[in-house]
Amino acid sequence: MKKLVVSALAVMVWAGTAIAQQITETTASFNKEEKPAVALTMEFSKKLMDEAVTNHFKADKQKAKAANGMMLYQKMTYAGLCVKDCDVYTKIDGSNKNSTLYIFVQRENGNFVVPGDNEISCIKDFLKKISAEVVALDLQYQIEEQTKAYEKAVKEYNKLVSKKEDLQKELRNTEKEISEADSNKKEQKAILDQLKSKVKK
Repeated sequence: MKKLVVSALAVMVWAGTAIAQQITETTASFNKEEKPAVALTMEFSKKLMDEAVTNHFKADKQKAKAANGMMLYQKMTYAGLCVKDCDVYTKIDGSNKNSTLYIFVQRENGNFVVPGDNEISCIKDFLKKISAEVVALDLQYQIEEQTKAYEKAVKEYNKLVSKKEDLQKELRNTEKEISEADSNKKEQKAILDQLKSKVKK
């Protein structure tokens, strides 16, 4: 269900929002060496980026294992990346404000996909989808937080309305008691006046 919500949000965000992203062909550290990669940089936290990427591959039933600070999808055949029997590595660097996702694709012969290879444009399209899912996931969390804030506001409002009703009820009871006390006061005054009138002058 959560994946369906994120996917729906991704479509809306992708269709109606300019996404702050940068997709580049670059090199990055891979087992202490510089290897060709395609990178997606966004102004979102590393944690959020990691969750979005994990959710995407998990939804497509792609399994990964940790490998030297990266996630390895071994012998992957995946149309979304235009790869067949390749090792796909993902690495995410960043902070609470910015993050970069690197995609390394290593062929069976050990060579890496490099600029100009057929897979490059496909990987870039894949990263565009990931960027939309990152934005959608962030929006989902914002909605969840705002829902909590709204529910808290509703609770406080209902509490005050209930308090007002109690006070109004108390006021009505008090007004009734005042009316009864006023009647009793007048009755007692009439009795007092009557008794005083009997005093011989």
